[in-house]
Amino acid sequence: MKYALVFDLGTGSVKAALFDEQASVIKSEVIPYPTEYRDGGFREQKPEEWFTGICTAVRHLLEGFAYHSDIAAIALSGHSLGVVAVDEEGNLLSEKTPIWSDSRAEKQAECFFSSVDYRSWYETPGNGFPPHLYSVFKIMWYREHCPELYEKTAVFLGSKDYINACLTG
Repeated sequence: MKYALVFDLGTGSVKAALFDEQASVIKSEVIPYPTEYRDGGFREQKPEEWFTGICTAVRHLLEGFAYHSDIAAIALSGHSLGVVAVDEEGNLLSEKTPIWSDSRAEKQAECFFSSVDYRSWYETPGNGFPPHLYSVFKIMWYREHCPELYEKTAVFLGSKDYINACLTG
């Protein structure tokens, strides 16, 4: 029998489960972490708390589980539209990061759409969220408001991409 560890990074917690080959849940866990809500549309979390939550969940899921070597897969999903700034070595450049619902980039989206047709932008990639929630506008916000962080950033990762980097190096 083979097993899979499955994780979902959500707005308020990581949900985790251990599944068998028949997609039956063997055990599940929910590990909460805080979201900071501030004026100006700021909705932030700490990526290190995501990873700590996943590690805690793994310990709980595998407690008393005798078949560690039979875990064949790890699956990860998470909230979209976040931007985690990391340097060349993959180190976090900011303790907190905007999550999907962070709406601080309204001005950047408005500026963008002063020269790009909104309907064309919306229909081409199939966007569905309000524009100012998208990662590209959050990155533009960083460029304008945190130029030192922006310059040090090698790449902006999504939530699940950051966790994948932590898991794989």
